[in-house]
Amino acid sequence: AADQRCTLFVLLLSAWNTMLMRYTGQSDVVVGTPMAAREDPRFESLIGQITNPVVLRSDLSGDPSFRALLRRVRSVVVEAFDHQNFPFALLVERLVDFRDTSRSPLFQVLFSMNQPFNNKDPENSFAALEMGREIKLGKNVRLSSQHVPQDVSPYDIQLVVTECVDDLPLKMQLQYCTSLFREETVKRMANHLNRILEFVSESPDRPLSQIEMLTQDEIAQQLVRFNATSSSFDRKACIHELFERRAEENPRAAAIVVGTSTMSYGEVNRRANQLARFLRRLGVDRDKIVGLFMTRGAELIVSMLA
Repeated sequence: AADQRCTLFVLLLSAWNTMLMRYTGQSDVVVGTPMAAREDPRFESLIGQITNPVVLRSDLSGDPSFRALLRRVRSVVVEAFDHQNFPFALLVERLVDFRDTSRSPLFQVLFSMNQPFNNKDPENSFAALEMGREIKLGKNVRLSSQHVPQDVSPYDIQLVVTECVDDLPLKMQLQYCTSLFREETVKRMANHLNRILEFVSESPDRPLSQIEMLTQDEIAQQLVRFNATSSSFDRKACIHELFERRAEENPRAAAIVVGTSTMSYGEVNRRANQLARFLRRLGVDRDKIVGLFMTRGAELIVSMLA
């Protein structure tokens, strides 16, 4: 980040965008980020959270290097922050014709970064609250932190980064909608984001498509364990003969499952024989080529066996 004269915010957002692109296959990535809308002097004395979401739309097309992506994202962030005081609600009103209330408008993924704090500094008020201490603000005013459980996620998924200055440089948290993602999926996302950061810190000039975000265990699973499909069978028999043996042994066993419909071995074998006899009547014999032009489904398997 220092080498490219960009902030840590831009660097982490670029890595987050890279992961989203690799997951979705889309080069047009839209992410939202909350901004503290306190630039107006009238808001300085107000107590409470005053935030305004800002939309960050990044272009990852052309398979750029990560270093080049940093420059793109930096430009997007600078331009977006120039308009951070434009009310998000008004933006939605002007741009969105039909509002789907089941999802957030304009963006469904959030990236936010909190200011740094020091857990070891007793004079730091934020740190004191994090450590459960009570802070006296005035003669009759005391401030303490209370944990409020968050049971509802306003976005599909959001990355929250807290910058620290103690032994843990960055605290990164993924919050997600449990109706869309499983816990193991989000944990895998966290591992992939770590892998991306490790990779680009060593090879920032490699194209985004060459960034290796899979762990060694995932690579072994894809290349070795997923392909360990060998099994012993009669090598001298043809496929349709092996299928007929299975149909004779257990005709009611499920052979083909398409959506909610299931076809047994016996049913597939019966229909394949029926179609084979029809082909014979049409003059199809040994060594004759029959072309199949069909969509994937049970009928295709039946036709191949026939």
